[in-house]
Amino acid sequence: MKKILQPLKTTLLTLILIVSTGLVTMAATYTATTSGNWSSAGTWGGTAPSFNITGADVVIIPLGIAVTLDENLIVNNAAASLTVAGSLTGTTAMTLTAGTLSSTLTSAVTLGTLTVGTGGLITSLGPINVAQFSNSQATLALGSIISVSNTIALTAGVVQLNSGGGFTLANGGTINMAGGSYSIVGGLLTLTGSFNVLYSGTATSVGLETALPGLQNVTVNMPTATSQLSLAADLAVAGTLTLTQGVLSLNGNSLTLNGEINTTVNGALLGNANSNVLVNGTGSAGTIAFATAGQTIKNLTINIGASGSISLASNVNVAGALSLSGSSLNLNGYNLTLGGTVSSSTTGSIIGNSASNLTLTGTGAVGTLNFSSTGNTLGSMTVNLGTSGTVLLGSNVIVSGTLALSGGTLDLNGQSLTVSGAITPTGTGAIVGNIASNITLNGIGNAGTLVFATVAQTINNLTVNIGSSGSIALGSPATIGGTLTLAQGNINIGSYDLTIPSTGTVTGGSSASYIITSDTGSLIMTVANAGATATYQVGTLANYAPVTVTNNSTLAGSFSVIAHPGVFAQGTTGTDLSLTQPVVNTSWEVSSSLSTGVNVGLQMLWSTAMQVNAFDNTQAYISHYTGGAWNTSAITAATAHAGGTYSLALTGVTSFSPFAVLGKNTNTTAIRDIKAEIAFTIYPNPANNLLQISIPASGTPQTLKVFDMLGNQMISQPVETAVTSLDISKFASGVYLVSVDNTSTKKFIKE
Repeated sequence: MKKILQPLKTTLLTLILIVSTGLVTMAATYTATTSGNWSSAGTWGGTAPSFNITGADVVIIPLGIAVTLDENLIVNNAAASLTVAGSLTGTTAMTLTAGTLSSTLTSAVTLGTLTVGTGGLITSLGPINVAQFSNSQATLALGSIISVSNTIALTAGVVQLNSGGGFTLANGGTINMAGGSYSIVGGLLTLTGSFNVLYSGTATSVGLETALPGLQNVTVNMPTATSQLSLAADLAVAGTLTLTQGVLSLNGNSLTLNGEINTTVNGALLGNANSNVLVNGTGSAGTIAFATAGQTIKNLTINIGASGSISLASNVNVAGALSLSGSSLNLNGYNLTLGGTVSSSTTGSIIGNSASNLTLTGTGAVGTLNFSSTGNTLGSMTVNLGTSGTVLLGSNVIVSGTLALSGGTLDLNGQSLTVSGAITPTGTGAIVGNIASNITLNGIGNAGTLVFATVAQTINNLTVNIGSSGSIALGSPATIGGTLTLAQGNINIGSYDLTIPSTGTVTGGSSASYIITSDTGSLIMTVANAGATATYQVGTLANYAPVTVTNNSTLAGSFSVIAHPGVFAQGTTGTDLSLTQPVVNTSWEVSSSLSTGVNVGLQMLWSTAMQVNAFDNTQAYISHYTGGAWNTSAITAATAHAGGTYSLALTGVTSFSPFAVLGKNTNTTAIRDIKAEIAFTIYPNPANNLLQISIPASGTPQTLKVFDMLGNQMISQPVETAVTSLDISKFASGVYLVSVDNTSTKKFIKE
């Protein structure tokens, strides 16, 4: 008996093991017999079906029976089926990976989530109500209506809406285009109100869903920051466009935002020269960013009310028109390139900061630039508008870096321009002045060149505050109708005149800030009659040498002053007497608009450093070059002033030509009478290492000498050939004089 029982026990254990490990599966049919929970055995009159159907089970809910799905249900077998004639309800999820869901016309399926996988099939004719629906079936044909209260997620494949079937999306619901799509074949896509669209997964293009009425919010959240989604037509977003991750390519279409745009670090728009962006609504519209490879658009229109603004989160190039209808565009530290125009209807403003740059590259009349009163600063500004283009300022602007005038004109238009860096004009680039406009230079060092257009060279106030070693050059004539403030730094007027009319004044002026007149340009000021005085804050490249003019005539007149380095034997030409004679090494060329009744007094001021060749300031006089010679006058002691400066005055001046301060023992004729002047040329000028001196064969010079502007001799050597080379490589940068046989001198600049 024991021998018989032992094999039987072994067989039973083997069968139990086979069943428990799934080696044997048996299809079962479960029919609900009473309403209740899915998990309740009483609902099925015995054993309840599994929540994970992997076999070919058949589950039937007959008419009149209501089953509540109290856990998530998975159907994953092609032969499995769930037929509902009564109702199946629950807030849980059903995943139909493989198998069939069907119901009659009167039955109802109401679930939290219904997911159809690669092998799932819905043949139901009855209503299906879910909070979320998701499909990845290659082709899912719907012949019934699925009502979705929250999200329709199309992750793969195509949902075919056949006759009698379709989706109904509740107000505020979302269509998630995650790589799948839908087609309408006699069915319906019913939207009961506003809806949202989310693009995620492997979606590559925007479909017809964005053209449906009620579109509210659009979100782009692609797998990577470089994933691209393209518009197939114009897109208008009534609510918020959120670019969480990935690139939305405008693809030559127009994007209209009637709400906000929110751009994260991984989300961006991709524009091109045919794309337009229109921002409507009110208030703050968020931030807008463009991908590096697509930062150009055609037109940018911002129309979000007087208090509204939108901020850049990337550089952008507006190739067409920029229109700011009462609204603000905040550059936010990025670069705006405007290749077209500013709309004439623009009443809004640009908000800049010191990290933001503005570049104008159009042609013709660009329009008017308005800046916010609290954000009128730019890092740099470039005007490159061709030969005749122009842009107008509609408000004050501060350029903390470089103002590059590469072509066309910047019209100040009665506004104030402040530049803390350098002004760099090239080509036809220039400023159009205005009697109501002001220019302030407040950087440190080289402030570049100030060039005005020929027809508009007058401004109101000019302030120079660029450090004691700073300099701004004139690249055109200029007139200051208001106040010229010399705080720190020099104005090198070169060959151009700087005019201060009767309406203008000069404040400041010192050895740290004056007008350099070492070339042919002069400082012109109007001096009223009846003893009025004006101080000309002038000097040479090396020295501050102001002149005070007192007008004792009955007429007001304009007087011009140039301070030249050196004192020349023929007034403005010939041998430089300051190389060998005891003089102040500067001469002043004074002239006047008055032709009759001239009677002025002059006072020249100089520093100790300008006294050369044993000049004695206790025995000196002001000499006037007149009648072809330097005259003499009473020798007197100069008046001492603070800071090692001295002055002499000359009254009763009735004619003009160069003036100089000479010492008692100055010989003004000796050098001139020795020889006739010798013509020679020097090149290159400016020079860096070698200076070439070419002397004509008719000349018979013996020596060449080089002096600095203080009269110190740097080189002396005999002339042996027609062209002599001088090594100046060790000279400090500045202005020097070449003398040939002490009869002729020329200036050169060492770079």
